[in-house]
Amino acid sequence: MHALSIRLGAIAAALALAGADVALAQSASAEQKAQFAPTGSLRAALVKIPILAKQDAGSGQLKGVAPDLAEELARRLGLPYQPMPFDSPNAGIAALRGGAADITFLAPTPERVSLIDFGPAFI
Repeated sequence: MHALSIRLGAIAAALALAGADVALAQSASAEQKAQFAPTGSLRAALVKIPILAKQDAGSGQLKGVAPDLAEELARRLGLPYQPMPFDSPNAGIAALRGGAADITFLAPTPERVSLIDFGPAFI
């Protein structure tokens, strides 16, 4: 769980980067990028919850605050973005805990707080 805590702790820094200057964020070191995205792409576990991410009927792409935040974080870090849709919070959390995803965006319920680390609130 230590490696997971380190990676998830980076989420708080990522959200802080969202308000930082673009040039600063794009100058992230290779080590910092590896903390966020050990595979070289930012893999975002996007849970299909209407307030967070909805699947567009026409394109099939996820739209909403979670995909927007994840895509912008990847852009500012200079990393490829890999959205990963999930039908339930538990599936997204399992992907994160299992190392298949790097970040997710969920409300910090007591059960979830015991499973993953959370950064600052975004909604």
